[in-house]
Amino acid sequence: MAKNIVDQKAFSKREGNSDKIYVLYLVNAGNDRYLVQTAYGPRTAGPKGKRSAYKTKKTDSQVPVFFTLDEARDIFDKVVGTRESHHYNTFNNWEELEVFNALVYE
Repeated sequence: MAKNIVDQKAFSKREGNSDKIYVLYLVNAGNDRYLVQTAYGPRTAGPKGKRSAYKTKKTDSQVPVFFTLDEARDIFDKVVGTRESHHYNTFNNWEELEVFNALVYE
């Protein structure tokens, strides 16, 4: 069953040989419970040189911690601020992020 995504944000950062993706979701888990879900990993060259394959993906929500919407929004906004302060760029190619989008399913 799909969870309801309230907000989502993706970032990328290229530095030297490093090419990272960081995805953040604010998810309504039902019954007025919300969680902030993250996924991240290095991006590598995919088929025919397209940069769309991922070597690994990691997630920080194996054991979900639920919050009120206001608490979850606070956490979401703080993480967004942290990524921006570490010079991550907003990443808008959601089609390329299919592997990460699968994380919002139970």
